[in-house]
Amino acid sequence: MKTYVAFATWLVLCFIGLAWALTWRLVNFDHQGLLVEQMRELSFDQAIEQQFAAHYGDLSNQAFHISQSGCFCQQVAQPHISSVSKVLTEHAFNNRSLLLKPEHFLLEHLPSTPAIVVFNQTGQLAFFGPYSTGLLCSTGNGFIERQISQFNRQQYYGATVISDAKGCYCPTKTTA
Repeated sequence: MKTYVAFATWLVLCFIGLAWALTWRLVNFDHQGLLVEQMRELSFDQAIEQQFAAHYGDLSNQAFHISQSGCFCQQVAQPHISSVSKVLTEHAFNNRSLLLKPEHFLLEHLPSTPAIVVFNQTGQLAFFGPYSTGLLCSTGNGFIERQISQFNRQQYYGATVISDAKGCYCPTKTTA
């Protein structure tokens, strides 16, 4: 009988510890409201486009996969990132990896990683934000997959900018 009580207690404690550890990794993508504040400006899309064009040239059908060194969440999300890259390639997008460095211009706009920035066929900002929500940032919780087929539609209505998301994200070094 004592063995069953000890095992049940151990199981409950393990469950509580696991639940705490999982919720500890769930953080807001835009934890300080940086992106929300910038999105209020009507020129946000154009500012991102201009900065990227100045550094990377032609933006037509470009997808930038943004990461930073030492981010555990990047490793967790890697299967999803690979899946997104494959789908983007199938839709004629060029995938580019971008490792943030302390002086990178994107740090003033991007609150957390992993993230993705996508430009449509005319070089307009189409998507800016995290890949998905949830602890594992998996395909089932993905934002980006729902948008890919819409990126190159004839009518452009502006970029999809995601700031309200909770998942496994690492704050960028300038906003930590």
